[in-house]
Amino acid sequence: MSANQVQKLRTDALAYFKENFGVDPQQHKKDVAIRLYETNPVVNMRCVYLSGVDDIPPAGLRVRDGGVMMTVINPNGKYS
Repeated sequence: MSANQVQKLRTDALAYFKENFGVDPQQHKKDVAIRLYETNPVVNMRCVYLSGVDDIPPAGLRVRDGGVMMTVINPNGKYS
C-alpha cells in the first residue's frame, strides 16, 4: 500500500470507530491504542474453502489480510 492508501485506511477506521462505538481515538489517546496490521506474506496463508464458491483451486487462494485494530488500554477498562 502507498502512504496515501495507508493514511486513508487509518482515517476511515477512525471515523468507523467513532460512528459505531462512540470512541474518538483522537480525543482518547491515553485510553485507546490504534494499530494497523497485516499478515506477513512469508506465511503464505491460503484459503481452501469459501462458502458459496465452488471453483477454488486445490492449492487454495492466497489470503492478504490486514486492517486496523483499536484496543482499550485504560487500566479501568473504559474511555472517558
